[in-house]
Parts: sequence; C-alpha cells; structure tokens
Amino acid sequence: MSRNPILPVRMWRLAPWNSNPLMRSSDRIEGTLRLLVIVIMLAMVPVAGAFGTARYTGALEQIRSENAAKTQVSATVLDKPVAAGNSGPYRAADLEAPVRWTRDGDSGQATVTVPDTAAIGSTLPVWLGRDGKPTTAPRPPAAAVSSGIGAAVAILLLSSLCGLAVVCSVDLALGARRHAQWDSEWRGISRPIGT
Repeated sequence: MSRNPILPVRMWRLAPWNSNPLMRSSDRIEGTLRLLVIVIMLAMVPVAGAFGTARYTGALEQIRSENAAKTQVSATVLDKPVAAGNSGPYRAADLEAPVRWTRDGDSGQATVTVPDTAAIGSTLPVWLGRDGKPTTAPRPPAAAVSSGIGAAVAILLLSSLCGLAVVCSVDLALGARRHAQWDSEWRGISRPIGT
C-alpha cells in the first residue's frame, strides 16, 4: 500500500487557499490563475452553444432562401459531352455539354456539367436561379448543422488556446522569477570555490 495520498487530496493541498507556509506566493498566483481559467472555460461552453445555435439558425435561413429561388427544369442534351479540363491524378474530369430547356414558355440554353451517362438527346434535371441561368442544386437543410457545430467548436478552441497561452505565459514569468530568486539565495549561502 502506497503512503502517498490519493489524487484529490494532493490536488486539495495544492489549492491557493491552503495555509501551508511552504507554499510561495507565486504558487498561489499560479493556482488561482489556473482555477480562474477553468471557470472561464466552463462558462464558455454555453456561450459557444448559443453562438453555434445562432450560426445554425442564420445558415438555415440562408439555405432556405437560396433553395426557394431555385427551380428544377428538364433539359435536353444537344451535343456530345466533353471533358471540362479540371481533372487531376486522383480526380476524373467533369463532363460538360450544351443543353436546352423550356420553362414557362421561354427556352434557354447553356453548357452545364452532365453525368458520364449523358448522350445526345437524353434529358436531365437542371436547376435554374431567379435570373433563369443554371445554378447548383439546392443544399440540404442539414448543411446548416455543420456550420453551427463548426462555429461552436471554433469558439471553444479559440478560448481554450487563449487560456492556455495566458497560463503558460504566467508560468514562464513566475518560473523565471523563482529561478532568479534561487540563484541569488545560492550565491548568498555558498562560498566561492577555493576559499
């Protein structure tokens, strides 16, 4: 059986309010600062949650308004699809082809990205914006979730890094002060060599 006290007892003995006369004032400052940073980090959790929720709500509204402006039409492929030229060693080139559609009596034509199964005369869905030009397909509302979670995690990460930077800076400054005090105390009690 070990003679060392258990971890909670050891942590309690390191608390800044401990009346141990061997605890230096710099130790008390470090302990107080660490406790303060922990309390601030715990307080940042609901703040980050609120910020993430606000970001999610804003992104969801933006997605809904963008999706409301898009209309799907059936377009006919007019020519053989060709590579768009955006290929790479790990990515096949997208295929593009000119297509024609009719919406509300007005016809339109544009070159759009098509699947590799597209052939002349085949029909495929094309999404049009308010201006009648091809646009991307509607985003799912679930895309707003990643935006909200990302914002909340960014807030927590940034506040954690700031707290860590403050604690490390104070530890370095107080450590340098302690080492300077130890050096002066050693010079005061030690004799020069050879005397």
